[in-house]
This record gives sequence, structure tokens and C-alpha cells, in this order.
Amino acid sequence: MAGLAGCSLLFTPPPAGLVAAAEKYAEDVRALPGVKAAEATVREVDPKDRPGEWRVDLVVDADAADGLSTVPASIEAVDPPSDAELTVTVRFPPGAGLAPVAITDAGAADVERVAALRQLPFVARAGFYYGLDVQLVEGTQLAEAVAGVRASQVVSSSGVLVSLSYPIGEGLIEVSSTGPSDAMIGLIEDLADDPSVEHINAWEPSVQRALERPSIMVDTDDPSSVVTALTGLVEPSVEGRPRTAFRVGGGDESIRGFVGLPLGSAEPDDLPLPPAPPPVDPAVLAGQLGDDAVGVAEFLAATAASSGIPGTPEVFTTSCGGSETSSQAQGNLLLPVFEYANSAQPAYDAIVAAWEADGYEHTDQATGTSIYTTSQSRAVVELTIRGTSEGITISAMGECRG
Repeated sequence: MAGLAGCSLLFTPPPAGLVAAAEKYAEDVRALPGVKAAEATVREVDPKDRPGEWRVDLVVDADAADGLSTVPASIEAVDPPSDAELTVTVRFPPGAGLAPVAITDAGAADVERVAALRQLPFVARAGFYYGLDVQLVEGTQLAEAVAGVRASQVVSSSGVLVSLSYPIGEGLIEVSSTGPSDAMIGLIEDLADDPSVEHINAWEPSVQRALERPSIMVDTDDPSSVVTALTGLVEPSVEGRPRTAFRVGGGDESIRGFVGLPLGSAEPDDLPLPPAPPPVDPAVLAGQLGDDAVGVAEFLAATAASSGIPGTPEVFTTSCGGSETSSQAQGNLLLPVFEYANSAQPAYDAIVAAWEADGYEHTDQATGTSIYTTSQSRAVVELTIRGTSEGITISAMGECRG
């Protein structure tokens, strides 16, 4: 049966048609070779922020350990319910020389990597859930596990990481092709044997988490000794690999720094430069800026209308913060409110209310100036408003382009 799930006190039942489609989907999957069981659950994606949007979670149990090469692909060939997000988890039992596996929404390349990891002798369980993860056999040395993962070639591709579960505070040690270093692995093992250490996490640079440099986090009852060990650790230099950052927590303390550098050192200037943007066709750029200028003018005109005070926008194109390579449309608007009213506050409040209703948020404050921004891609991405002796002064900025 397709299950129902919800986490809101005001539970909204899913559409009957979607429940029936989810059950039919699970039934079709159960009929596939190599499938022992399959169950679909229908739940709201986010009752608070996305009410009325639904997700189908399918959990499949394979009947044999060796189905990893065939079962996920056969499930992918089955048409899922429409008008709903889909999550598919497939579980495989252990086999001779094969650890049990659980994969969620894994692509073909990820399935191949899991297949390689489950054959390693120190792996108690392998899986994929937003990334590759491995549970180590009890008693496995971390150095042995890291060496084995790298020898399997799973992390040979740039950006591929494997998370190793570690017994200290259910920590995770991420492994890439370049890190952690042998010196760091040795220190982690020493810290794991220290009874004052409660938790260790070590992360590798990741686009998914917007992490630019390696990082280690340690929770301990003795922060000073851990900080001494980290600041004194010498890691080998690897081309393109930034220095590791650390955070050591204990009680009310949270000490941050960089491995191998004295406390208080400035952040090293070793992060890779972002890739150069592709060249922009001048004609395309001119068209984008022209469209943005129209959007800025229209927005400022609407702002004047919302205030009830007449004003004429002044719109122009300029460089972005002095950049020689990018430009943006900007506009200014002066509303001479004191020619029409004794107080500027009603007009000011009406403007801010209109902006907020349009999706802009008050995100910063300079001297006498309120700054509003939006995360959406649109003609106007930043606004400022300020009261002056002349009235209300407003500026609007478009996206930087080029």
C-alpha cells in the first residue's frame, strides 16, 4: 500500500489520484526481477513553505546482494507518478565479500562507486545519500581505510568525496584524492584515543557545501592541548590544495585558526582563483543592459506611484563597483515629499511596504540609509532609501553583467 505521511498538526491529505498512482508505481517496481519488496509513501514536501506540493518516497528492497548492477537501472525505467517530486531508495543485503548497501537517488556513476566501495574488506556498510558514505568495520584503523578508499580509485575524479563514519561522537572523516594528509590522519587517530575528545569531523572542500578549504572540527574538554596539536602540525604542501582550517570547541570556548599556523594568523591567501567567465557578446550585453535600464525605470516609477509623490527617475549605465569588465543599470529618484506633505513618514512607509510585498528584504543599514535586496534574478537587485532635507532619495541597481 502507498503510505501517507505528514508533519503538520493541520494535516492535509494528499490527492487520492496521487496516492493511487504511487501505489501503482510501487506495484510495477515490485514486479521487476531482483526486487523483493517496494513501498511508496506520499508526503507533503514542506507543509509550512510549500503547502500543496507533494513528494513520493519509494523504498525498495532487493532480493540479492548482486543486484546492484541491474536493479537501480530497471527501476529508473519505470514511469513514476507525475506532478510530484520523487525520491528512490534501494537497499541491498550483504553477500560473499560484499557489504550491505543503501542508495538514494544515485546516478549510474555513483552506483558504480558504491559497488567498488562495498568490496573493500574494512567496509561494514556502503551507501549514497547526497554523497558517498561508508561505515567502517569496528577496529579499522583510519589510515588503513583512507589508503584503501584511495586505492579503489573511487575518489580519483575531481570533486568526488567519500565520508567515513568514525566512532568519536559519530563523526565523519571525508576523503578526497588530495586529503586529509597522512599527518592529519595520524593526528585524528591520536585525538580519537584521547578521552577528553568528544567529537571529530573533518571535511574536504566541496561545492555542495560552499566549503573552499579543508576543515577539521573537534569538540573536547581540553581545547588548549588540541589547539596546540593543530597549530603545530606540519602538513605537506599539495599544489592547488589550501591550508586546513580548524575549529576547536569546549565548554563556552570556540577557537578558530589554521593548521600549522600560530593562533591569530590571517587567513592564508591560497584559495584557488574562480574560473574566468566566458566572454560576452557585446551586442548581447548591450541588450541585457538596455532591458535592465527599462526595468529599473519602471520599478522607480512604480515606487513613486506607491508613495503618492510625483518624481522622475534618472537611469544610467555604469561600471560595477569600479570594475573594468562588468556594468550595471542604475537609477536615482528624488521624491520632493515636503512640497506635498508636512511629514515624509507616510510616503516612506508606503514605499517600504510596496518593496517588501514585492519580495525585497531589509538586509543592511548604512548611516541614515536602508538597503533592500532580493535573492531572485530580476532587473533590480538592490535598493536604497534615505530621508533628506529635500525629500526621499532612492537608488536602484540592476545585476552586474559582463
